[in-house]
Amino acid sequence: MSMNEPKITVIIPVYNVSQYVEQCIKSVQSQTDKNFRIIIINDGSTDDSWSKITELLKNDPRVVFVSKANEGLGPTRNVGLKIAETEYITFLDSDDWWREDYIEKMMNGVRQNADIVLADLYFYDQGKEDVTIISSIRLNQGMVIPIKVDNLLSKSRNFACGKLFKKRLFEENHVLFPAHPYEDVSVVSFLTSCARELYSVGEPLLYYRRNREGSIRSDLSTLKYIAVSVNEIYARFITSGRFEIYKKQLRQLFWGQYCFVQKWCRKYGEQVSKEELERYRRDIENICFFVFPELKEFAKGMFYIDSDSQVIMKSLRCLLIDEASIVSTKDEATCILSDKSGIEKIAGGINYMNVNTDLYEGEKEETVLWNLAEDIMDSFFEKYATHKG
Repeated sequence: MSMNEPKITVIIPVYNVSQYVEQCIKSVQSQTDKNFRIIIINDGSTDDSWSKITELLKNDPRVVFVSKANEGLGPTRNVGLKIAETEYITFLDSDDWWREDYIEKMMNGVRQNADIVLADLYFYDQGKEDVTIISSIRLNQGMVIPIKVDNLLSKSRNFACGKLFKKRLFEENHVLFPAHPYEDVSVVSFLTSCARELYSVGEPLLYYRRNREGSIRSDLSTLKYIAVSVNEIYARFITSGRFEIYKKQLRQLFWGQYCFVQKWCRKYGEQVSKEELERYRRDIENICFFVFPELKEFAKGMFYIDSDSQVIMKSLRCLLIDEASIVSTKDEATCILSDKSGIEKIAGGINYMNVNTDLYEGEKEETVLWNLAEDIMDSFFEKYATHKG
């Protein structure tokens, strides 16, 4: 491959996004570094998305156009993976868009020969114009060796978009996206465990559109596929022999998926029947509590915060399903969190957890909150293991 040969292919699946696709494509066209290839795949669109795209890109020699019957996001991405010939691939959903220096910034990781390059995201809430929330990858900028980073599988997030992957990661580990919603949950954490080195850009470069009408994540009935994806994660790590190595990280990851389902059921439960709602909850509980029985105990925990620290309160809220798990008196608690020193244990079988907020001084707030939240969980499970032992 010559020095000027593109190293990156962007794979863009398209399905009925007429309202948003022009913004997506123009963000690709306006990149400051234009040395990349593009594969656009029409997943059986029935609106004018495809005609808009072909008109915008008709004179661009970098583009390969593919049309096929509707199969969903996973199989459509797989088509792009099969066609791509570059060393790296990146995914962009056709209702999202890039910052103009996405490729330029991500190339910093390519020059470091990272297996995966990660960018932070802007969450853009549809219906709240010009409102964005930065979602951090929760890793410091620079190279990362996966096995040396605690809770990397959670910190690096499960979004397929906003990342560069070496194509060989998919090929050597026989990974394809499954043909169901939340397909990236099943794939990205496993690929992360297969990587030798990651590179974190440390900046938000992708605008991720949330809550748009017609998206998969706006349909509560797709929640049933979270449990399917978690099952697939478990199978991938077991069959690859990586489960014991990443067991602690997977427990955090499973808890995150469990909470996601529970919170969405509570928030949008009126969209489906009580029977369906109960099935979604039961399915995610079955896989999470089967693999990690201690998660069931954590789910029943009642937490009292013996501190004036808002950081501890916010961190705990990152972990829990609802506010009812945070109690106002020690008598109601099964777990007490404190940043006070000199107290070793509480009588009566109550877990006492000392929380050190000084460890993360100077880091971004979201990084602090989630790192501290993970410390709280680790402390809980250490005491759980000691008690069971």
